[in-house]
Amino acid sequence: MHGGISAMIKVSVKPVFRDQAIVQIPPGSDLPIEPGRTYIVVSVVQHKPFSFLAKVLEVAPGEGSSPVLEVDSRRIGSLAEGDEVELFPYNIPAARKLVIGIPDKYRLITQGNWTSTFLPALKEKLYDAADDLNVAVNVGAGVQIVQGVALGSDPKFPVVVGDTTTIEIRKLDKDELEGARRAAAEHKVTRAKAWRDSQQESLKALLGKIKSGAVAKAKRAIEFSGFSSVKALASLIRGLTAGLEEVEASEEESDGAYTAHHACIVREELEPTTVIEFQVSSQKGAGIITLLVFAADAVKAEKLAGDMQQDLARLQSGLKGKIEIASVKVTDADVQAFVLDQGCTEPMRPLAKIVEVMAREHPDWRVDAKRIEKVAKEMDKRGLISKLEKMDTGFYMVHFLPPAVMDDPLRVIALADTRGVLSRADVMAALGWPEVRATTALDFLEKKGIAKRDKSYLAGVKYYFPTTRAR
Repeated sequence: MHGGISAMIKVSVKPVFRDQAIVQIPPGSDLPIEPGRTYIVVSVVQHKPFSFLAKVLEVAPGEGSSPVLEVDSRRIGSLAEGDEVELFPYNIPAARKLVIGIPDKYRLITQGNWTSTFLPALKEKLYDAADDLNVAVNVGAGVQIVQGVALGSDPKFPVVVGDTTTIEIRKLDKDELEGARRAAAEHKVTRAKAWRDSQQESLKALLGKIKSGAVAKAKRAIEFSGFSSVKALASLIRGLTAGLEEVEASEEESDGAYTAHHACIVREELEPTTVIEFQVSSQKGAGIITLLVFAADAVKAEKLAGDMQQDLARLQSGLKGKIEIASVKVTDADVQAFVLDQGCTEPMRPLAKIVEVMAREHPDWRVDAKRIEKVAKEMDKRGLISKLEKMDTGFYMVHFLPPAVMDDPLRVIALADTRGVLSRADVMAALGWPEVRATTALDFLEKKGIAKRDKSYLAGVKYYFPTTRAR
């Protein structure tokens, strides 16, 4: 793929009769849209896959609550007014060759290389598959208006006509021209699907990298009960992150149990810095909402988690049910995960210091020193830490396993924290690892009792993580 796709911008379409596009943004909005920049536009509507090229002439204030792309109605295919699309900044490559199809009625223009004739009229113009051409060229002793269609290019569309672009003309009868036009337009459909799949895979890999590189993780567990529609609750929760890049989304329902999961990326000045994940698990209208925030700064992670938690508290208005914000159940698995996290930055740490940090970062857990000591002793027995040493003073020192041993398993644990179940393929896709690395980390966690292998899945081996919140 040429040019490199970066951050996407979501807008709705408004078809107009205009060659170049205008983006209308709501008052107070600060979308990173550059006037004069060319964007690839990809449909968000699942049953209308389509993509096209749009050069934004200007950014203007709008009256609505969401941004609108005013764009030439001839470019949008089957999309209609109000359909959502995403804009991707795109550096258009110069064409080595542009193939133009024209009707066979033009007697003075033959098939072949017409670079010297057409290049002056087409130079610096942008073309996408099936774009119409209407240009005036010098043919013989006069000027002729030639109408045609962009059929092909090297590299593949979209391209810009440059100084060294070769222009090739193909003469087609009416049926051949329409067939070629349809084939070129179909390219915009298949390209949209390919770009969408590629973008999702890239974002999933990015999600894993941000989570594994984050130095802070804030977690909230919120109980709920009495909801007649947990799906409606999950939809409202999903709405809390509207406008962010959703990287993962899934839901499962079976025998009265319902689980939904989604993860989003937060960008600051186009740079991805934070991950927000929600997991909703329920049985007969009652269950737990798990919120995770991964960030480079502990203060930022805790503040964002706290803000999202308060937003959750307001969701129950208008829905029949009860959300218990104050209720946080902390399992030994949560304490164990916290202790393991402490080993990411230093080889050893006094247990008393771990108790102090937990009280500061998770005041709502209310876990006392005795319980943390009990969990640490169990971790020592299972080989999850190098050693729990009792000092002459009576205090304990936790010696962690080397980062070379624990880094990969901890990244897998972080990935499983909102899901509870992973396959080897899930780990490879999310973290960008080869199969051997994913297998080694999963085998380590299985031997330590953190992951449990389930061979009953027809789709392949799955690993349960009973030591995580998502169960």
